[in-house]
Amino acid sequence: MPAVRPRASLIYNPKAGRRRHGRTIEGIKAALGEAYELAVAPTAGPREAIRLAREAAVRGDAAVFAWGGDGTIREVAEGLLGSEVRLGVLPGGTFNVVALAVGVSRDPVKAARALAAAKPSPRDVGLIGTTPFLMQATAGLEGYAMHHLRPDMKAKFGIAGAMADFLRAFLRYRFPTFTVELDGVAHQVTGAVFVNMAQYGGPFEIVPGARWDDGLAHVLLYTGKSHLQAFMFTMRLLIGRHPGHRDVTMRPVAEMIIRDAPAVQVQVDGDAWRGTLPATCRLAAERIQVLIPSRRDGQGGKA
Repeated sequence: MPAVRPRASLIYNPKAGRRRHGRTIEGIKAALGEAYELAVAPTAGPREAIRLAREAAVRGDAAVFAWGGDGTIREVAEGLLGSEVRLGVLPGGTFNVVALAVGVSRDPVKAARALAAAKPSPRDVGLIGTTPFLMQATAGLEGYAMHHLRPDMKAKFGIAGAMADFLRAFLRYRFPTFTVELDGVAHQVTGAVFVNMAQYGGPFEIVPGARWDDGLAHVLLYTGKSHLQAFMFTMRLLIGRHPGHRDVTMRPVAEMIIRDAPAVQVQVDGDAWRGTLPATCRLAAERIQVLIPSRRDGQGGKA
């Protein structure tokens, strides 16, 4: 008598990754179908992945696989937070930072094969207000850029389109000063990053050595006030030389409060955050079970 396969859902964003799905989804379904009785659920708009993931948890699915960009993965994680349902991360967006951190292949079909046999591992989840996130919450330039990103540019031109829009926002930005409180102590900054996962924009680490499995959050505070200073910070970040720079402060923290400032905007995991300030960033009390492939099945990584 054949073994009974546990139920699982594949939630995917048909508009992610420049919409190049084709036969890929059939390969993903075949790979995951070796281990799971799979139901497929495409999203039709923002926040629908949250609802679909919650329904899967209530239904008793063993796992939910998120195929899309980092925003889709963040939404699925929000829907699963507080449950024991396993999260499987499949690369399907433009940057795929979470997938790279988990250590899966850049090929979503190969990633699905690895995740079908992967074991779960508990991982921390950040919160800004009541919004969960896996990577970072950022106030300042990056928040401004994500609020001014044109979806059609990213959809048509991928990374090149996103970077062109970021440069456009960068040249318009004026680096306003605002206040953040770290565990009750106020700091005047022009940028602040609450870090759960160190990976940033791919292989780079915003706070080197920060992990998302140790129950400890970190912050990076930035005080540069010019485009030249911001450019130099970015260059140092790309080669891992930004720690210790005069405009940069890093430290572990339990809580960061972003105080109300009219010119300040926030992003979480690559999406504009639409909440209101002041807002508190911290780690959630609950953790999420993430499927982590073995090194021989994935492509390595710093999960």
